[in-house]
Amino acid sequence: MRLIGLLIAIVLLCTFEYSAVGQVEGAGKSNPAPAGPTPTPTATPAPELSIKPSSLQIAATCGEIVTRNAVLEANGKIEKLEFLPLDLQAKDERAVIPAQWVSVRLDKTEIPDRGALSAPFTFNLTHARSGEFTGELQARYAGGRVTLPVVVKTKERWQSPLLVLLVGISISMAISYYREQGKPRDEVMVKQKRLQSEAKADRELAPEFRARLDAAAVEVEAHLDARKWDDARKALEQAELVLLKWRKGRADWKSQLEASDELLRRIVDAARGRRVAYLNVARDAVETAKRQAPDMDGPDKLRERLQTAADQLARYEELRAEIDRLGERATRSPSRRAEWSEKVERWRTRLEELNPNAVDGYNALKTEVGEAMRQVESEVATLRSFEIVAAKSGAGPSDFSVILPDASALGQLSVAEKAEWKLRAFRWVTYIIAVVLLAGVGFGELYVNKPTFGANLWSDYFTLFAWGFGAETTRAAFVELAKGWGIALGK
Repeated sequence: MRLIGLLIAIVLLCTFEYSAVGQVEGAGKSNPAPAGPTPTPTATPAPELSIKPSSLQIAATCGEIVTRNAVLEANGKIEKLEFLPLDLQAKDERAVIPAQWVSVRLDKTEIPDRGALSAPFTFNLTHARSGEFTGELQARYAGGRVTLPVVVKTKERWQSPLLVLLVGISISMAISYYREQGKPRDEVMVKQKRLQSEAKADRELAPEFRARLDAAAVEVEAHLDARKWDDARKALEQAELVLLKWRKGRADWKSQLEASDELLRRIVDAARGRRVAYLNVARDAVETAKRQAPDMDGPDKLRERLQTAADQLARYEELRAEIDRLGERATRSPSRRAEWSEKVERWRTRLEELNPNAVDGYNALKTEVGEAMRQVESEVATLRSFEIVAAKSGAGPSDFSVILPDASALGQLSVAEKAEWKLRAFRWVTYIIAVVLLAGVGFGELYVNKPTFGANLWSDYFTLFAWGFGAETTRAAFVELAKGWGIALGK
């Protein structure tokens, strides 16, 4: 029974499978499938957004708020439009312009098909540092996004760079002015002060040498006031030589100067209170020799001058004594007393008015007096003593005449003052023009033409300072070169 049941189940199963296969084949025969691939439905393209200009290039100064406009164009309808600012990075990656400093104002968030929209971009650079910053702005909308490259170049405000430039030029001008005007003056003044201190410390310094040093000091100051540095330096060098000359021959100078004082005393005694031309010339020669002693090569030169004056004094005293003896002998000749007395006075007058340097005149007078002495000796038979009466003479009035400047000299003084004022004005105008030109060229070259000035703080400012410093040095060198060519340029 179980076997019969199993056979019946197998038969029923085979029957069912055959029936299912037949139905499938019948369906295939009744509805044949078309040849080729099955077609898919067509998709609508997404709209595209473009931005003009394609990138933003901004050059600004730190502290500014800069606005740039861009135009958004669409080839289809744009919806849900928005801008997403990103940080702008500096090239050295040490600074950024944060995204919150960049803003975009959109009047609407939709753009119709084939439409356009103006979008202002605002960059708040109030707290930005100098440098070149790069980045992008992203415009997002339903179905896509577009990026806008941005380059922002910022530089320092003009006040600080200009101040640094002017400081560089000013310091250079001050150094140049000091090198040309102050340094020579200070060098001379320092040497002069040291020389005066040394002269003051030398208690044995002769008055003539001290007076010469004082005169040299006045000469040096006059040259310094006139800005004649070379002349002042030469005058100071001469004064230094005078002091050195005194130190080298101190003992000899002292002895010769003491001898000159003794010689002057003898000349005064020989004059006997009278104004004697002969002795005046000799005295002037001695005093001149004493004054010129600091300028002489050595004490031996002073001795030669003094020896000449001493010889002249000795000749005067000798001949004067001879004339006096003749006058004394003549008074003892009763017959020709008046005649001899008159001749003796004439010979005394001739001697007193004689030039000490006129040797021939002196010898002639001496010969004449000698012959007269022999005649008197032959005439006098007996000698009697007579009292010698001193000749009376009075000194003539001194010359106290004063020379006053005429009116033309006063007028010339006024003209000279005006000329000095014009020179000063020209000198200052020249400096001002030089500062303006140098500052203008350097400022334009290193600041105006450099959009990222201040990005490298040390390098940019130091270069500007060095340019200003070197520009004045170049100007001074050009002035010196022009002077060498014979071209007069104001300083």
